[in-house]
Amino acid sequence: MAATFFLAADHRALDLDAVRALLVASRVRETWACYIGAAHDDDLDFAARSRAKLTSGLGLRCEAPRLSDPALEVDAARRAILGASLLFLDGGDTVGLVAHARARGLHDAFAEAARGAIVVAGVSAGSCAVAPFTIGYDADERALASPCFAMGVAEPLDVHSEDDDWAEMRLLLEAVAGRPGLAQSGIVIPSGSALVVDALGRMSSHGRQLCERRSLGARGAWSIERIARAAAG
Repeated sequence: MAATFFLAADHRALDLDAVRALLVASRVRETWACYIGAAHDDDLDFAARSRAKLTSGLGLRCEAPRLSDPALEVDAARRAILGASLLFLDGGDTVGLVAHARARGLHDAFAEAARGAIVVAGVSAGSCAVAPFTIGYDADERALASPCFAMGVAEPLDVHSEDDDWAEMRLLLEAVAGRPGLAQSGIVIPSGSALVVDALGRMSSHGRQLCERRSLGARGAWSIERIARAAAG
């Protein structure tokens, strides 16, 4: 078994009815939602609003280990992550989220959780964190591949950056060009939209616009494959 993903570009695209449908379809034994807010350094007000939305929209109680807290009870946090039927990664900074998880010794828990029949939902930076890597920058501001959680989505993701023609995805693909073992394409999720990935890895678009798989062709031109919406019914 493997996880199902609902990866939103922003909170406007977070369709909790669709997330609920994924929970039902996955036949997961419902336990709790595990809310991860470390991408925004566990801002209390931000987290409270998001958690309230999850609780009211899905009817699940919500665990919320604060991975940015050096005093975190790590064993309890690991249990919260691994026992959840819904793992929710909120927005902020992807590299920061992964760094907090690594600092607490919990980086591996996310991939382990996603090997089960759970639902993983993300918003913005949280969506990008499920991938094998994302864009980072070295001390000289050169783009590089920064490792993420590698939860089962095989390509890097970028979100709500259609206005600059996905400039950071371009920089990332240029940085990894020709490197063995690193995907040479990425998935972009426009504002107001989400990417759904089923347990078999099949992708579909949800929301305002179609998601796209992009790679760099001759002379740096974009090669674009649009990802269709799921068939009705």
